[in-house]
Amino acid sequence: MRPELKFGVIGSGMGGLAAAITLRRKGFAVDIYDRAPEPREIEAGVTLWPNATGLFNKWGLLDAALEQGCALRSIELRSWNGKMLTSSEAIGKYRFPTLCMHRAGLIALLRGAIPRDRFHGSATFDHFDLDQESPIVHFEEGTSAKADAWVGADGLHSKVRSQIHGKRAPHFRGYQRYRGIANGDHSSVREKAFESWGYGKRFGACPIGHGRIAWYATINARPGTLGDPRIWKAELQDRYSNWHNPIPLLIQSTPDAAISKDEIYDREPLFEWGRGCVTLLGDAAHPMTPNLGQGECMTLEDADCLSESLANNLEIAECLRTYEFFRYERTRFMTLDSRRLGEMGQWVHPLAVLIRNLWLRFLPQRTIDARYATLFDYGD
Repeated sequence: MRPELKFGVIGSGMGGLAAAITLRRKGFAVDIYDRAPEPREIEAGVTLWPNATGLFNKWGLLDAALEQGCALRSIELRSWNGKMLTSSEAIGKYRFPTLCMHRAGLIALLRGAIPRDRFHGSATFDHFDLDQESPIVHFEEGTSAKADAWVGADGLHSKVRSQIHGKRAPHFRGYQRYRGIANGDHSSVREKAFESWGYGKRFGACPIGHGRIAWYATINARPGTLGDPRIWKAELQDRYSNWHNPIPLLIQSTPDAAISKDEIYDREPLFEWGRGCVTLLGDAAHPMTPNLGQGECMTLEDADCLSESLANNLEIAECLRTYEFFRYERTRFMTLDSRRLGEMGQWVHPLAVLIRNLWLRFLPQRTIDARYATLFDYGD
């Protein structure tokens, strides 16, 4: 593979940035195109499990990430009233840490590893000409760009994916998610993450450093019912008023404007993601529900595998199909397992919830820790 080859990346989110970083590490030229003139991020946290922080270490970014975030020592799963269901300290014993940090800080860290002149804003993908040796991408603004290969990292509603596989709507999974960042010293969430399950509702939180706690909440809902942002905090306070501490306090400690709400979707796994000298990465290829906390980690793994697949003497299209082949089974497992976990976490029927909670309470610790090992098993 010739190092002078040029790659174009559609999307400047985590996937696009990670792809650019890994490709540049292999000596390739990379340009990133995004419809937004400047990056925008919501008030939310992100968890980088050991499979992701190991990659940050490989790319020379782990120390900077640790300065921004908070390394976890344990994780707990509780019922809505605070009764312990499962817990594990195994995440604090891996070679690389589990790190929680502000999403905006993570994006800024990744952007800082790429020269500013490689970014091209106000470039909204329209279509590409695939029947050429070096595909040309056309943007809605009337401009175009040429590269030897293209990576579609444009998210859940990827237009790159739509041109390759046809326009199909993602699948709504029956619940919505609130997210926010709470301020203040919440000692019960220090170096520890927790998630609590109720009846058709969940709430989770983790420390992200600098006196901040990232939290999320899920509720069963119909699609298209996000409602008025001005009352989202009041909705949360009403729905979680009798849940265990510090949940009501975390909601109260979050400014109204710092609360976001979205609907949870995924797609059925695809075996072959791209075509010719175009491929997909991250949510464009395999959007998954957030229940395993592995969506961002799978995106980082994609970027690493992509660059490693390109570092051989095959033709570009062959390298891209090799990358897709290696990533299919792991991302398929994560997508389906995350979906199943979310369905179980959103159960409403009292008997089903009772059985679920009893099963979780009596799970052997070795089974819990082995499950984490499966999730984190990527490289070294």
